[in-house]
Amino acid sequence: MAAIGGPLRIKRDRSPDCGMEQINVDSDSCRSVEREVGVIRYIGRHLLTLIPMVFIVSTLAFVLVQLVPGDPATYILGETSTPEKIAEINARLGLDRPLAEQYFSWLASAIRGDMGASFITNVPVTQTIGQTIESTLSIAVLATIVMLVMGMFLGMLSAIRGGALDTFLQSISSFFLAVPNFWLAPLLVLVFAIGLHWFPAVGYTPFGVSPTAWATGLVIPVVAVASSYIAQVALHARSSVLDVISRDFVRTLQAAGVPRRRILYKHVLRNAAIPVVTIGGLNFTSMLSGVIVVEVLFNIPGMGSLMVNSVYRHDLPILQATVIYFAIVVMVVNLAVDLLAAWLDPRIRVR
Repeated sequence: MAAIGGPLRIKRDRSPDCGMEQINVDSDSCRSVEREVGVIRYIGRHLLTLIPMVFIVSTLAFVLVQLVPGDPATYILGETSTPEKIAEINARLGLDRPLAEQYFSWLASAIRGDMGASFITNVPVTQTIGQTIESTLSIAVLATIVMLVMGMFLGMLSAIRGGALDTFLQSISSFFLAVPNFWLAPLLVLVFAIGLHWFPAVGYTPFGVSPTAWATGLVIPVVAVASSYIAQVALHARSSVLDVISRDFVRTLQAAGVPRRRILYKHVLRNAAIPVVTIGGLNFTSMLSGVIVVEVLFNIPGMGSLMVNSVYRHDLPILQATVIYFAIVVMVVNLAVDLLAAWLDPRIRVR
């Protein structure tokens, strides 16, 4: 608004950060736009790094699968295999060509979106993975949510209450850190599936078929995968909450009469969640190995059990594709964790 008796004068200056003329009164908007542009550039750079990383992972996967003992032709023919039949199968599958030619032929097809077909079933790899990825992501995502929510809750409860409850929760967390999921999973089945009949022991029901059966069927696998990671997140959350509570700004808020609940949930929780989110991202990466074990134990048709079966059957296209898919998931999750940490703490500059 112009002052009474004089014209409105707006000073313009050249902002080096925004790269355009800015009006002083719009400096906050300029910084917001600059930050959004920085986030977009950050995402773009990381997405571009996926290309060489996928190339490296695909090369390593191709080299490593060549070291697997045996060959697909022997598995396909079984006891009826003869050198002539094995040579015929190898020629049909293209395994009689030099390794470099096999790799670059596969890579050229993969760039076009064609991952090949299974040596055993002759079903396209993308179709096979599409049929199994739902169960794997269901277990991994639900286990991650349970890990973060329960771990953060128990960590905050332990740090705030203290005393005997703190000692008890730390003891329980230390116990579950030492319990492997391949031991806990059969125990949960024995108690809650066979003994109490609360949940199914094995198998998987797609969400589209029955949401209720999907949820009940995932309870035991998710708990088996997430248990040790909940304990780890709880211990880190406890330390983080204690650190934040001891800072000066919290004491200032308390002296100003801000309600305790508001301090905890608006200020302490957000600041304490930053290292917890980082730990959660790292745990998700290692959690995928637990998902593979649980899928095999519970006979769940997921990508983990698919990868294990492809090793046994020497199904090289399936094995290469699953390794690459897992690598891409890990890289995308790491990017998401970085962006979430920057959102929780505006002091983190994403450039």
